[in-house]
Amino acid sequence: MLRQGNRLAAKAKITGVPMMLVNGKYVVSTTTAGSYQGMLDVVDHLVDQERAVK
Repeated sequence: MLRQGNRLAAKAKITGVPMMLVNGKYVVSTTTAGSYQGMLDVVDHLVDQERAVK
């Protein structure tokens, strides 16, 4: 499980924390979203969007 996580992080070019990867497609950080709450809001939106596609 740890190896899989490390591979995903390397593939997504995750360089620090906090960062979140949504469905292997979107990398969201506090820097790109503007704040911790902004990051969570963006992730919530992306999760909803990905669920709607399926």
